[in-house]
Amino acid sequence: MRFDVNPNTGENPGKDVKTRVAKNTVFMDASKPSAIKLPVIYLPN
Repeated sequence: MRFDVNPNTGENPGKDVKTRVAKNTVFMDASKPSAIKLPVIYLPN
């Protein structure tokens, strides 16, 4: 698997861990500004 599983419960991922669906909201107005910060990874040539 390429990515780790996030159970969204605060528990460490593993066998028999219950998961729950994450609900994310991105607001787009001046009274509730949001930002998404993503890392930039430079690969060697």
